Amino acid sequence: GNRLMRAGAVLIVQWVLRLAPVYQHRMSAICAAVLSGRLSDRIGRDGLMALGPLLSGLATLSLLAVPKLYHVFAVAAAMGVSSALFWPSVEAKVADISGHHEMGDRLSRFNVSWSSGSGLGTVLSGVIAEQSPSLPFVLASALLLLLGVRLAALIRSGEKAGRPEPHPLVETHPPHKQAAAFLLTSRLVFFGLTFTIGSIRWLFPKLAVSLGMGGTAIGLVLWTVTGGQALGFLGMAWVRQWQYAFGALLLTLTLPLAGLLIARFASTPLWFGVAFFAVGLSGGLAFNLSLFYSVHAPRARGSNAGLHEAIGGLGWMLGPFLGGVVAKQVSLPATHLLNLALIALVLIGISLYWVRVKASQGDKAGHIAA
Repeated sequence: GNRLMRAGAVLIVQWVLRLAPVYQHRMSAICAAVLSGRLSDRIGRDGLMALGPLLSGLATLSLLAVPKLYHVFAVAAAMGVSSALFWPSVEAKVADISGHHEMGDRLSRFNVSWSSGSGLGTVLSGVIAEQSPSLPFVLASALLLLLGVRLAALIRSGEKAGRPEPHPLVETHPPHKQAAAFLLTSRLVFFGLTFTIGSIRWLFPKLAVSLGMGGTAIGLVLWTVTGGQALGFLGMAWVRQWQYAFGALLLTLTLPLAGLLIARFASTPLWFGVAFFAVGLSGGLAFNLSLFYSVHAPRARGSNAGLHEAIGGLGWMLGPFLGGVVAKQVSLPATHLLNLALIALVLIGISLYWVRVKASQGDKAGHIAA
């Protein structure tokens, strides 16, 4: 028993040290997102939206001059805080300026925008890094600083200064009777998908190398996750029937179940690509659902957006860690079974929860009729 505990402790320490910069970023982002979201509800969104890119730009630029490896931990923490300052505020801001009926469309288009920029940035940084390894950091920091300065200038000039007034169309619509249930279940689904995608992104390259895949094949397979996510965002910008529909939550969980089953028995880039595309598509749907239900109600939008970001960050952090433990103790393909079990557990859990919600509403309706 003691040997097993010591072995487990050593394993955990090894993984924490190995992923320390990644965890430093995630943990600081998780904690700061909850606080910054609440802060944006109190003092307004614009100042935090400008401060985030400025801090991130300075942190990115400082990576070129870190004298010691452990200084990277501090930079990672600063980048996590800067991310947490920006994203909850900008997500709540999009909701603030949207009408009741157009909010889902605007949020979906917003997600298409940032995910496209993320994908393009990844590709361009790889091309630029071949010319100069430090140039991507310089360009990224310059763009972030320009964005922060521009946002600060808009605030000073009085354009959308201070905390915006809630859109009147939002306040005149009562909340959906099952809003709390959709918010809770969408967050569970979102956690399950971020856990799974985080595990795939971190561990699949190791599995692919063991199967004899080259770097190009690995990159293309991982791109299917990003491509599927972007398509999920785009599809939800076109279709509105997913709002407050339990079927959308079920679809978001059944797709990755099929994808992970394929991945468990796959051995070629084609089949892994098919599997991870389904997972990425579901990831886009889950992100959109969680964000929409977090900010649809006019009150506490920043706080709810901060929780949305924190839940996503927690999934991204735990997926690689627990997946790595399974890979070390069992095998790399077994990580797909871990993800599969988690998604199945979430599916069973929210299904049972919705049965209770429906039964509770039926009892209330019966009491009212009586």
